[in-house]
Amino acid sequence: MISCVISSLTSNTAAGECCEFKLCILTYRCLQGLGPDYFSSDFTSVSDLCPRQRLRSASTAALVVPATRHSTLGDRAFPVIAARLWNSLPDDITTATSLVTFRHQLKTFLFHQSHDNVDS
Repeated sequence: MISCVISSLTSNTAAGECCEFKLCILTYRCLQGLGPDYFSSDFTSVSDLCPRQRLRSASTAALVVPATRHSTLGDRAFPVIAARLWNSLPDDITTATSLVTFRHQLKTFLFHQSHDNVDS
């Protein structure tokens, strides 16, 4: 069991989870006005769009995922991948009141997510 966990930590999965963690932190900072302006302007909340204000997702912290033309390059753009990652997080994480709380909850969520993948 321990060897499985160690091998999974040294694989590409760990590098991917580290990138996801950093992208989510940067997204949180941008949404709270703590990130760079050139990234902060890339995000639009679902509740900010008039046609979508009546949807259930408008009552959450969901972000609009920008449309892309090419799945090979466009889906890797920061606004696209950051919005998809953000929308995949539970509401209790995205509504955290401080960066410290957000980081703690995000680490716990990603740890449980990777631990569940190792067990199955």
